[in-house]
Amino acid sequence: MARKIIDVAHSEGDRSVPGLDSVCHNLYRWERGADGVSERYQLYICMLFEIPPTSFGPPGYAQSTTGAVPPAMSPADCPVTVVIPAGCAQVVIHVMCPGHTPPAQ
Repeated sequence: MARKIIDVAHSEGDRSVPGLDSVCHNLYRWERGADGVSERYQLYICMLFEIPPTSFGPPGYAQSTTGAVPPAMSPADCPVTVVIPAGCAQVVIHVMCPGHTPPAQ
């Protein structure tokens, strides 16, 4: 995921994005809710998954002034499973949020 975010940043002409170790560290911080995702990375993640920026985050997500996930919604409320089928370069993302059912496979 970190490599893909860096690739998107570079494709947009952003050469100031940090290296792989730093982006991996950022992902870890975001996943555990220690820090919010900056607008810059939100845009790159949206480009990566081909979703509009208004669809970023779980239902009810609202960016606070610090960028942290609101207290009512923790990252554990919407775990993400990434499935990469053998021999396939396409990634399928299933987001499981309370009150939603998984798509038929």
